[in-house]
Amino acid sequence: MIEASFYGTKGGASLRNVGGSFYDFMVERFHGTRRECLASPPDAWGGRALQRWAQRLTVDSGFDESAEHLVDVASIVDRIYGR
Repeated sequence: MIEASFYGTKGGASLRNVGGSFYDFMVERFHGTRRECLASPPDAWGGRALQRWAQRLTVDSGFDESAEHLVDVASIVDRIYGR
């Protein structure tokens, strides 16, 4: 199971995989005792990501400096898995 939940004074959010999948996730937002589903399978997130990338390329094909943080994210994930 892959799950992360966050709680604050004005609500919370939860992200969890569905059926043991590495690709299918449910995202919920909490308001007091109510839950709001923000996303659930089937969700074409890969297609949307590709579409956004292609749209960005039509505006600017240069290197996106905001992607630099992805190196840090990969390093953290590697440390979590003991690599």
